[in-house]
Amino acid sequence: MSKILKKITNLVCQPVFVGIITFLIALIITQTIAFKIYLLEKDQDLDKVKQESIRIKEQLESSLINSITSTKIISFLEERNLLTDHFDSVAAEIIADNKFIDALQLVEGTVISNTYPLTGNESVINYDILNNPASKSGIQNSQERLELYFQGPFDLKQGGKGIVGRLPIIKNNEFWGFAAVILKANTLLNAAGIQSTGINETYIYDLIKVEDQINESSYFFHHEIDYLEGIYHKNFVPLGNWYLYVKYINPPHFYKALPFSIMGILFAITLSIFVLYLTNEPTKLRNRVSVKTEELRLMNNSLQQYTNKLQNSNNELEQFAYVASHDLQEPLRMVSSFLSLIEKKYSDKLDDKGLQYIHHAVDGAERMRQIILDLLDFSRIGQINEEVFKVDLNKIIAEICSMQQNIIEQKNAQIKFNQLPVIIGSKVQFTQIFQNLINNALKYTKQDIIPEIHIGCEDLDDFWRFHVRDNGIGITPKNHEKIFIIFQRLHSKLEYEGTGMGLAIVKKIVEYYGGTIWLESEIGKGSTFFFTIKK
Repeated sequence: MSKILKKITNLVCQPVFVGIITFLIALIITQTIAFKIYLLEKDQDLDKVKQESIRIKEQLESSLINSITSTKIISFLEERNLLTDHFDSVAAEIIADNKFIDALQLVEGTVISNTYPLTGNESVINYDILNNPASKSGIQNSQERLELYFQGPFDLKQGGKGIVGRLPIIKNNEFWGFAAVILKANTLLNAAGIQSTGINETYIYDLIKVEDQINESSYFFHHEIDYLEGIYHKNFVPLGNWYLYVKYINPPHFYKALPFSIMGILFAITLSIFVLYLTNEPTKLRNRVSVKTEELRLMNNSLQQYTNKLQNSNNELEQFAYVASHDLQEPLRMVSSFLSLIEKKYSDKLDDKGLQYIHHAVDGAERMRQIILDLLDFSRIGQINEEVFKVDLNKIIAEICSMQQNIIEQKNAQIKFNQLPVIIGSKVQFTQIFQNLINNALKYTKQDIIPEIHIGCEDLDDFWRFHVRDNGIGITPKNHEKIFIIFQRLHSKLEYEGTGMGLAIVKKIVEYYGGTIWLESEIGKGSTFFFTIKK
């Protein structure tokens, strides 16, 4: 027995055996970390698909919310016998304010009695919607729910494919008919930001109607793929009773984890050779292996903490975006819509004070909605799913000048800029930077003085340094830091419009790109905003 133990001891102490054991241990540890990186990257790909699904759903529901408001207005007026012969005029005003609606209808019982616009839709007048078998389940669901229910996609009577939303109208506690809204398929897809083919360079999309029996007509696109495999996300859209599927075409998580896996193998080989070299120093070797193992453990813990923080951050952003996009904005839309209708219909019956009250209420609702949108933009700066491209700043300035053409011509403003560089970043974010700075320069001008705005850039090796100079009213030195804080305004809303978020958004974007922003200004002598962007 003692001879056997001695042979085993001698074998274990052999340099080759020690090297093999070291290689296997290092290989297991590094490949475990590589696998965790693979899982982390996969989670990030899943999160990107989820964020894309949420974005598409929000845009889709935002367009459908306009339909809810429109049908509620038609239903409200008809239930109180206020519509009478004014359907066309009311519908025209509603459609003019809602680019995501193609037509409005009034259905008495199950027969279409009115439609706007009539041109191109003449064939639906006096049409009994029960004649279309595809409409029966939607009519029943709408009556049971007593709320707007969207049906489709299916072939419309007037031609083409689309969806129809119907809201029951109740008169004297009895069912009278429907207020209906029609959205053509292309209109709905454009509102959701989906291409007509349902495919772009990164994702494949489909909307599938939730029915007792799924058939080919239940799909918007019916791609010949399995949505339940690979990297995908499924979202329920209750307004249309659809499932929204978004699938990653070529998720990159495997290719991101592969280099680390190869490096881990090379590291294991290198470490085993190094151990062979130091095999005559067992104590020193054990200490070094212990240190390496602890470093790998700490690295593993850091990766896990990063994953948890990333998940918490994404959850908080998702909750905030949902509240800002739905729960807060929808009541403001309703208030603005009803007050606008009241002003248009009863302006001749209200005195100046009444009209002023309506104006203040609509203005307050719109400013509140703008504050919500600004906060949403502010919170999304720097998220991991920001995509970057080459951005030509000269084109951005030209686009901003084109969008602000009216106020530039009104104030005779002169905007000049030197040749600006092409940089790597988000076009949306750099547009926000220059649009906010240029808008401020156009807003805070001196009377009887032609506004002059100059935009320039200097190359500082590791940074680009930009400036936006104006000859406006200027800012006192004590407020140079204050203006970059959210909701900090130096003037009342009666003097100058705004939410106080513009420069805060600019500062956060600049710092996200590794730069800083500061101001040089004197009262009455104009202002110059400087900011740097890391190359």
